[in-house]
Amino acid sequence: MMTWKPTKWFAFKTWGIAQVESVGNVSGMAQAWIVFYPLKDFSIEAGYRSTLPTEQRPLPPTANSQFETWSECQIVGAAPNIKLKYSGQIYDAGLGLAYRNGGLEYSAMVGIKFLKISGWYNQPTKQGGLALTLDTKDVYNTLVLKQDVLANIIIIHLPHGWELYSDNGVDMKINKLVRCETGILKTFESKLIRGLCGVGYNHVDKSINVYFFPHF
Repeated sequence: MMTWKPTKWFAFKTWGIAQVESVGNVSGMAQAWIVFYPLKDFSIEAGYRSTLPTEQRPLPPTANSQFETWSECQIVGAAPNIKLKYSGQIYDAGLGLAYRNGGLEYSAMVGIKFLKISGWYNQPTKQGGLALTLDTKDVYNTLVLKQDVLANIIIIHLPHGWELYSDNGVDMKINKLVRCETGILKTFESKLIRGLCGVGYNHVDKSINVYFFPHF
């Protein structure tokens, strides 16, 4: 990730990632955008990057994104867009306009301390959605509602790095549970390495999933 801010009212930001599946099989992702600061607490961002709802997903070049949940993935991703944001001490707000699926996509966001809600509507597909995130010291919860999907991830933070999680989703077209996994995680951190380990039960697949994710 890189930020270049030659003046107090202008900045250029970018990040990129590369993923090596095997020898000769390398994929990647990158974003770049400019930011103007016309007034105190206001910013105008333009480029290929996350839209306002996408900001409720983990940032790709971080460890959290490598462990992104199914429910968070239901939120729309990055696209060429421009957005106006207000970031105050008590609340945040924003309006955005993106280009996706061959046409315009409109978005808006309002946040108050630990609570944020955003919505989007894509003109070509006539599809939209809402994302509501609650992020406190004890609980993290993201609810996503679209025309055909209802998804929710809840994580309860316990003492000593333990976490209970439940990631669930319903396909409302067929009225069927398509995602249902519940389990427990343990985060760890030392001078050299950080990460998490855990176990969960997937009710849809009737499977037990074991996780071990170290990172620097």
